[in-house]
Amino acid sequence: MGKEGTIRRNIGAVIAALFMSMLISQGAFAAENEIAEKCGYDNTSKENPSYQVMNCLLTEAALKANIPAEVVKGIATQENGEWKHFDESGKAIISEDGGIGIMQITNYKESEKDQLKNDLIFNIAKGVKMLNENFKRSDLPRINDHDRNKIESWYFAVMAYNGTKPVNSPIVRDTGERNKEAYQEKVFRYIEAQSSDINGDILLDLKHDELPFNKSDFTYDNSKDESGNIKNIEFEKLQYNVDFVLTETKHHFEQGTIVSVTDAVKLRSQPKTKSDEPQLEKDEFLTITGPFTYDLISNANQFVWYPVVDVEGQSGYVASSYLRGIHEFDDFGLNETDKGFKEVNALYQLGIIKGYTGNNFQPDSLLTRAEAAVFLSRALNLDKLPYNLSFKDVKKDDWFAEDIAAVYHHPKKIFSGKSSTYFGAANRLTRGEMAAVLNRAFELTESSGKTVLLTDIEGHYFGSDIRILAQNNITAGYPDGTYKPDNEITRLHFTLLLYRVLNK
Repeated sequence: MGKEGTIRRNIGAVIAALFMSMLISQGAFAAENEIAEKCGYDNTSKENPSYQVMNCLLTEAALKANIPAEVVKGIATQENGEWKHFDESGKAIISEDGGIGIMQITNYKESEKDQLKNDLIFNIAKGVKMLNENFKRSDLPRINDHDRNKIESWYFAVMAYNGTKPVNSPIVRDTGERNKEAYQEKVFRYIEAQSSDINGDILLDLKHDELPFNKSDFTYDNSKDESGNIKNIEFEKLQYNVDFVLTETKHHFEQGTIVSVTDAVKLRSQPKTKSDEPQLEKDEFLTITGPFTYDLISNANQFVWYPVVDVEGQSGYVASSYLRGIHEFDDFGLNETDKGFKEVNALYQLGIIKGYTGNNFQPDSLLTRAEAAVFLSRALNLDKLPYNLSFKDVKKDDWFAEDIAAVYHHPKKIFSGKSSTYFGAANRLTRGEMAAVLNRAFELTESSGKTVLLTDIEGHYFGSDIRILAQNNITAGYPDGTYKPDNEITRLHFTLLLYRVLNK
């Protein structure tokens, strides 16, 4: 009876496993059919779809797996630049190393081989699954909180898609320099290139080249294992924390979401670039009014189009490359659009300003000289420098110390100390000092053609700096005709002025 019971249990387990396998297969088949139907593709045709249908197939497969579509399309471009799966005879394209189809699958079960060749959607799904599994790996490094919606979070998952071999090391061991020829670096460059506007300007400025990799983070020696294969890289560091803003995918905006535009852009009447329509201003707020759609005519654009409406009620389409999400602070958000939220959001998205603990911006708090130094260092994209100055009120491990060193050693010496031994890091920045540091940082020039009628700047130490700032339309003073150069400046006011200078 014991043996019979064991046999029955084993048979039951086998049947259950077969049943689960059947359910999984049915689910995958249903998902493939759904994608094919949505994109208008006959998956039995053994023909390459049009460019925009392929764009749809790659995008929808990525979104179903909760992967940024930009990443999947970047891999497909690196693996097969023309986005072709079949050759002219209707057979799957096979690479020299045996990679199959558009996603160049090399790691598969023998039972999957024919389907990978004949079923385009299955091929894409297999590549997406591999990428997803890489993202979950605990032996690969992670960036910040490993947010799936941040494109840079996929850096090492993309690397592993091709293999964690020495050739893909982020750092070249012999020189210590970044390895621009690593697989993942090429993929990320493709992602950036596909976000370019008609002038060739990159709209999706990824931060992968700013990730703080060091030579000691990656151990490898090009030796081979027992099978004769080059050994994988050993990752000595598994967590990277950065303080700059990572790039969010542009494919996850839902109806009702409020977004901003990254640059001046046309509000198109149809989802295509060839039309002459009203111009939207940079950093203007829009509301998404429905799901995205694909380009009607382009054989090159990988972005998608969102239907939107602006604050004046004008509706149309905007390319996803021009859109970004917004960040509302708990104490400063969309209900303050008339008080500077547009400018605050724009500089936050650029990583120039940040809030305090608890997601508060504290717009009315007075700005310290240390905070101003940090803002300007970030705005100018200066490299942080080791702190070796003699100011007694700044310690080398202070959060602002390396930024103070950067602006102090700048060729224009943007900031100097209150004295040779005192920087005044905790001192509040005055409106006069603000004029001086902005002039030095951005090299504003005097304009003899504009008269400045501010009654309290003549003879002031920062009088000429204030005059130049006013001549460049960065500041206008108070309604009573004064500037009040010795008054202290708030975080919000400095942000507004800094935004004007950056967009001058």
